[in-house]
Amino acid sequence: MKVLIISANTLPAAPSGPVYVAGAVRQAGHAVQIYERLFADDLASELTNTISVFHPDVIGISVRWSSR
Repeated sequence: MKVLIISANTLPAAPSGPVYVAGAVRQAGHAVQIYERLFADDLASELTNTISVFHPDVIGISVRWSSR
């Protein structure tokens, strides 16, 4: 199975959650890729391209909560 994890954070922070999940996915024998939204210049184009090239079976979205 191919798993794409989208880190949807807009504040600079280490993507520890998505990386932790990606490690578990790999350990289970699946292919995984993380898309880091924070560094996107053209979000729609880059995300569309990532999905088109990687062809994930499932997509997970990681959101960091901030009470600020």
